[in-house]
Amino acid sequence: MPFNLPLLPAPLRSRIIVVDCGARHVAWGRFMRGGGGRLVLERWAFATHEAGSHPDASWADHTGRALAALVAREEPGGACRLALAGHHTLVKFVRLPVAGKNERAGMIDFEARQSIPLPLEQVVWNHLPVVDNGSEMKFMLAAVKRDLAGAITGAAEAAGLRLSQMVPSGLTLLSAFRYSHPGECNDVLVVEVGARSTHLVFMEREGFFIRTFSLGGDFVTQAAADELQVDFTTAEALKIEVLSGRPGSAVEVLQYDAVRRACARFAERLHLEIVRSTIRYRCHSGAAQPSAVYLCGGGSLIPELPLLLAEQLALRVVRFDPLRKVELAPSAREGSASSGPMLAGLIGLGTSLVDGRWPGLNLLPPAMVKAQAARRRQPVLIGAALLATLAPLPVVWAEQRVARATEAASAAVERRLIPLRAIAARNGHNLVQMREIQRRIDGTRRILEAKSNWAAFFNDLQARLAMTGDVWLERLQVVPPVDDGGRAPAGPVPAAARLILSGRMLDRSMITAKVGAGSYSRVADLLQLLRHSPFVAAVENERFNGREADILHFDATLVMHAAKLF
Repeated sequence: MPFNLPLLPAPLRSRIIVVDCGARHVAWGRFMRGGGGRLVLERWAFATHEAGSHPDASWADHTGRALAALVAREEPGGACRLALAGHHTLVKFVRLPVAGKNERAGMIDFEARQSIPLPLEQVVWNHLPVVDNGSEMKFMLAAVKRDLAGAITGAAEAAGLRLSQMVPSGLTLLSAFRYSHPGECNDVLVVEVGARSTHLVFMEREGFFIRTFSLGGDFVTQAAADELQVDFTTAEALKIEVLSGRPGSAVEVLQYDAVRRACARFAERLHLEIVRSTIRYRCHSGAAQPSAVYLCGGGSLIPELPLLLAEQLALRVVRFDPLRKVELAPSAREGSASSGPMLAGLIGLGTSLVDGRWPGLNLLPPAMVKAQAARRRQPVLIGAALLATLAPLPVVWAEQRVARATEAASAAVERRLIPLRAIAARNGHNLVQMREIQRRIDGTRRILEAKSNWAAFFNDLQARLAMTGDVWLERLQVVPPVDDGGRAPAGPVPAAARLILSGRMLDRSMITAKVGAGSYSRVADLLQLLRHSPFVAAVENERFNGREADILHFDATLVMHAAKLF
């Protein structure tokens, strides 16, 4: 059975340290709970690194070095929450029927093995309930490669951080928007454009949906580098210079135009991905078209991007300000206005102090979770030891005498219970075998009953055809029952099955002409007879065709009592 981490409730703290690890940046922040339940950002810091132009294997090393530099400068302490970059985490959504706790755990484990493209032993994964409406449940599965999780948590610990939770960055975007726009969380799309990937968060009345795809600001950098034939680092500096619009920029016209063309191609690609994701999401969930799109992230700082997307999507597109309802301490105000679009992940992590809906999903490696649980038990164990040491000695001696007597009595009872436990074990084994035999007997009985019932049904059908006369069947086809999704129902016996029936009736009074009204009446009488059959629940889709001389074609669908035939 693979290791699956439990859901964690949001802790009741007054302060918290958070770290947002992006594709090419690390953001650190310290939050506190202010008056009236407001979130206060006391301090924050932001650092970039060059992992975006290197293989993914070096991402953890670059992130660890940047994180160590921030921690050394800011001197954080206490528990810390960390968000992982979207291109390093896998997020899937699955729907399950409502089931008991034990059955649900097995179904989630099965869905995880089907949805995660790696053996579960090679990943750290967890699940989060999203919707439970009484008829079905919707879960979010999240996974990260075990070696990457170990590398980034090791780097955090080496930097002096004590991690308590690690989450996918898509969840932090969800929490940031819920906190900043509590009254606008229905039918809204939030888009965070990072360096390597883009997060789409669909907000709906019941739950949410997250999709991450590999398209970000690096697309613009690489497109400009290819056109100008320069290296990635040079193109990145050129892109920042063009998009910042600083007065007196010395960017040449050709370079400026190359970056602008790359931005236009990026906007088109982003538009297509948003449209594709929205269509797929609405087809699977039945949700409404988003009424607005909110943009954030470093890759969203292209000045004309909101206008281009608004024209192409025919929706209201605005920039999302994650600092909208966050109170800034004096030490946190410098640079916050220009960096606000890139702090959504940081703000989302901080909302765990004030938002009771903070998702309790954790992707920390199992060994770290067990070590944390052991550390939490230490104060209790130490307190118990001190209490035992300070207890009066006479009471201890009396308790020891009682304990020895109780232990001797327990040993005697245990010796008498040994043969009884063996008998109970054999009885349990026999009960399991009896249940299996009974299950097979029930299955065989259903097969025999269905066989005899079909024979009885055909006899009944033949009798009713004979009562009508001059009628014969050309087609008799069983249509298995299916649900709204086109799947067979989960139960052992369906509630109803359908039988397609096609036949003809001879009108002897109209040998050389089209059939008359009497033939229609006789077929209607035949269908009425079929309605009174004990095997037929209803007759549907009745169709007649009297264009052929002296022959009346008819079709109908018999809704059968499936419990009598299967």
